[in-house]
Amino acid sequence: MPLAVCIHCALSGGGRPLVIAALAFGWAGDLFLIPRGRRMLFGLGAFCFLIGHCLYIGAAFSLRMPQSAYAALGPASIPAAAALCTAVCAGAFLALCKKLDKKLRAPCLVYIAGIAAMAATLCYSAAGQPTLPRLLAAAGGLLFSASDFTLAGSALGIIRGRRRGLWVMASYIAAQTLIAVGFAFI
Repeated sequence: MPLAVCIHCALSGGGRPLVIAALAFGWAGDLFLIPRGRRMLFGLGAFCFLIGHCLYIGAAFSLRMPQSAYAALGPASIPAAAALCTAVCAGAFLALCKKLDKKLRAPCLVYIAGIAAMAATLCYSAAGQPTLPRLLAAAGGLLFSASDFTLAGSALGIIRGRRRGLWVMASYIAAQTLIAVGFAFI
């Protein structure tokens, strides 16, 4: 993540504070996830990632990305985007819910809603103004979601495969980098 911060700052001519903060929280989340088998650290890592998702949403709104998409797409686009985001959240939660401890269901749902809201905000912004930077950020948001779903599914035994850990790390690094580069040019 420090390299993603450097790339973002170099490409943007100084960086966007909310994006830098989101990447910093991502890095903190990474560090909390290093020790295996420590539930509290895993929870802190997930909380750091959730804060990062919220910061990306804040960055998008501070740059008026969703607002300009709304102007281009019109009022009917909001319920359609919300319905799609809700359907994706529900599908992801239902896929994981059966294997989750009951006490982890609410935090998992909050996290899924956070990452889905981040991805939806970036995708909605790209749909309204499909410029390359917005498309890169949207692709990063979707890739981040796929990476996290694979990580959760692997941890719960739902997703199996020999290379899933490699996929999770590669897609996560690519996702954060795409978001950082996309925001650098907006």
